[in-house]
Amino acid sequence: MRRTSFTLIFYLVLLLPGLSSAHVDRGLLEQKSQALVSALETLQGESGAFVDSFEGNPSLDALFLVLSKRLGKLTPELKQQGLERIFSWREGRETWAEVPGGTASLDITGLVLLCLEQVGISRNDRRVSTGWRWFLRKGGVKKLNIGSEMLLAPLRILKSNFLAKLSPKLLTIKYPVPGNIKNMGIFRTLFIPLVAFQHYRKGNLRGERLKPLNKGWLQQAGRGFGKLRYAIGSNDRLAQEALGWILKRQTNEGTWYTIYQALMNLMALQEAQDNGIGSFQKEIDRGFRGLLSWRGQTPDGQWFMQQIMASGWDTPQTVIGLNELPDRKKYVSSAVYHKAVDFIVNTQVRVKGDWAYSTPQLVPGGWSFDPANPDYPDSDVATANLEALLKSPQLATDPRVQRAFIRGHKWVMALQNSDGGFPAWEKGTSSTFNSFYQMLFDKAPDFSDLGQTDVTGRILKYLAHLKHSRFKYLASERVIQKACKFMLKNRSDKKKNLWEGRWLVAFSYGTAEATDALLETGCWNHHDAWSSLHWLYLKQGADGGWGEDHQSFIEGRFIKSQSTVMLTTYAIQPFLTYERLYRQKTGKRSPFYMTLVKAMKFLMAKIPENGLIRERSFSGVIAKKLWYANYALSPQYMTLRAFGRYLQLPFAANY
Repeated sequence: MRRTSFTLIFYLVLLLPGLSSAHVDRGLLEQKSQALVSALETLQGESGAFVDSFEGNPSLDALFLVLSKRLGKLTPELKQQGLERIFSWREGRETWAEVPGGTASLDITGLVLLCLEQVGISRNDRRVSTGWRWFLRKGGVKKLNIGSEMLLAPLRILKSNFLAKLSPKLLTIKYPVPGNIKNMGIFRTLFIPLVAFQHYRKGNLRGERLKPLNKGWLQQAGRGFGKLRYAIGSNDRLAQEALGWILKRQTNEGTWYTIYQALMNLMALQEAQDNGIGSFQKEIDRGFRGLLSWRGQTPDGQWFMQQIMASGWDTPQTVIGLNELPDRKKYVSSAVYHKAVDFIVNTQVRVKGDWAYSTPQLVPGGWSFDPANPDYPDSDVATANLEALLKSPQLATDPRVQRAFIRGHKWVMALQNSDGGFPAWEKGTSSTFNSFYQMLFDKAPDFSDLGQTDVTGRILKYLAHLKHSRFKYLASERVIQKACKFMLKNRSDKKKNLWEGRWLVAFSYGTAEATDALLETGCWNHHDAWSSLHWLYLKQGADGGWGEDHQSFIEGRFIKSQSTVMLTTYAIQPFLTYERLYRQKTGKRSPFYMTLVKAMKFLMAKIPENGLIRERSFSGVIAKKLWYANYALSPQYMTLRAFGRYLQLPFAANY
């Protein structure tokens, strides 16, 4: 009886928001929105891009120190800055974690310790001796993740039994065998340089006569993978084709897509040069300078290596946030806004990249996370840019913007897999290869590029908005329905309607993105969404925010943590959509109105006087259970987005 009474009272409180007079001060909300915009304006560059740092854990800094030493470029200043970053991360502990204050990680600790040893920090050094004992007690090198092996082997820190077996002949596996290079997706960016590195490192040239390479030929190389062009020929010729692939993908700035890829590519070139294959010093020097340009700084001025440059993501997301404001011109100047839109149009990818392996006839039209690297545009970034352009006034008046929009839309739609889901980088990546890789290696990081629910969800939301625009004829109902079926089929918990995220931590984010998408498209009504919203409601903290521990990925269930702006701005999105739809239908506030009020107050309280939110939540995910990232600018534009959506809510009779 007591339990029944409690349940009844609980639902009465939830379903009767009119019992409370609490509300959001709209004047204060507008003031906070202006502060957010003013801070964003200070981060816009001459190109029109909005960009801030993209921070990972200090294993990147440790790897960079060893890379610098291997290339003969380690200076006392670089070493000192790297060590300061590495040791401060521990926060008084003896081990290292994936995220600040997180659980000790064998892989991150191992990566750091092994790298420090290479730059002169001995195992007996008092700064690392306890950490070494912990690492060895946990199994040491033998327990390292295959992902860690793949980073350490090219730096000659350890030998990998798996990598030692790699042969250039693997590049000739015919399509559609799962091991074919076309089926590996983004994993090939790590696999190809490893093949070249291993070949030249072990000197497996079998007496072949080496000749200086023709750089012109190398620039055309890398096209024969999977076609058995040299299956009967020399391994050296195949390895040279891998070198050509590496050189062709080096950007004008000298970088590659991520720091992981850059590290492996530079070491492969160095090994080939050391073996007399050719001179690559110009490319190596340019690559190192490119990595130096990627260094960012923490709020307290500490230098660190970024995983990737993020202006291709930060800029459209900022424009989306500005578009959500009821009267954008009141908050931001036209010059600032138009420069950002011009940047979006100017950085559209117009050349074919790796994605063309699976869709060779598709006309280029995506956008890349790092605009300097056109080889890896992705559907998620492209959709963010399309969403930004969709509400821009230039789309209605500028033919150039219209052409970019339509071209980009067609590119994204062509990436939908047969199961209805959207991958990030390319269509049709082999699930068989991914399953084999996961079975072969314990705790293997997730490098797969199969259909992803969070990416698919964001594309669905874009299509829902597209249906209410002048370009509604582009919104295919067939694409929407297939994507909705994919979303429902790939729930982590079908009974509770929960999803696990791929690119942020974890269940709160994944469930929020999926629920918001299904509501926006009409694939779900308010009754369908109730269980997901109710679950999110129960996970809201007493302070009004949401927080989730990274251990959620390890244990496969939600684990609560301290509330963060980052996760709160994502968790609030389906509640904003539900509130809008509910008010449009009934003219009243929804049962979840107080959830919104608490969340909005939490976010407003987190905005400092200068309007610049500095939160290091490391909620971003590079590889689940191993590598996480801090999107420095994301809390800023996502909070602005939430404020704008709240200010646009239709008037409710009992507001």
